[in-house]
Amino acid sequence: MTKMEPPAGSWLSPAQVAARFGVSTDTIRRWGRIGRLREYRTPAGHRRFRAEDVEALAAGVTSETPATESAALDPHASPRKPPSALPREEQQEVEPWEQHVLEAESEVDVLKAHHELEELAQARQRRNDTRAEQATAAAAAKREARRLKNLKDHGRFHATLAGVPPVWLAKVSQALERYVTSELLPPGLHDAEAQALVKDKVDDVLHPYREELADAKQAREDRLRVERLFRHGKSRILFLDHPPRKKIRRAVEEALEDEVEADWTEADVSELVDEVVAEWDEEEDYEEDYQE
Repeated sequence: MTKMEPPAGSWLSPAQVAARFGVSTDTIRRWGRIGRLREYRTPAGHRRFRAEDVEALAAGVTSETPATESAALDPHASPRKPPSALPREEQQEVEPWEQHVLEAESEVDVLKAHHELEELAQARQRRNDTRAEQATAAAAAKREARRLKNLKDHGRFHATLAGVPPVWLAKVSQALERYVTSELLPPGLHDAEAQALVKDKVDDVLHPYREELADAKQAREDRLRVERLFRHGKSRILFLDHPPRKKIRRAVEEALEDEVEADWTEADVSELVDEVVAEWDEEEDYEEDYQE
């Protein structure tokens, strides 16, 4: 490498030389390092090549055998060249110490290339690891979503078996959306335990509905029992021999409607009817005594 003051028009840049030979600028710089093409530096440190050297090398390249040409112009060839691989006129110009420097620079370039390859391999491995982690996380999230959906379906099916109306099915679905989560039912929980907890939650939601059903059933049973007791009481006065039978029957019916409850027994009803009839007997005896 020689510093000089290049006269205008007699020097070529690495890009111009690369265009002349149809290779990359990296190849031209490598030729300069190994001495295949002598390079010069401007005061600013830029590489420059003499036009006559370039043309001489071009003339020598065209005269070489195809095998030698392909090896000389291969941009991926090893940058380390023995002195015998240089053109004969340039071997005389390369000093031994310069050859050592060129070889050392080539070694540095090789080390840099290996380092860059290692960094590239590490970056590729990190990218692959990240993609693998993302794929694993996505698969786990998909499994968890499917598990929660199955638990919600299990709860809704339990409510459907109970025969609840649509309005209560909607309430069950809303409660399951809030309750069936990974926080309240973690993935580590056994499926049978999770299903049992979901069933208990559905039963809690349906508790008011079942109470309403129980109250309605009890009211219906009480009404039927009172009706039976009412009929029993009326049967007690079917064969009365008292003259004002219509009035007595009316009085008994009024007493039954006012006083009979669902927790009464037939004996209680019979006692009430007997009391009403006895009162009519007393009034009848009093009127007879009063008329006499």
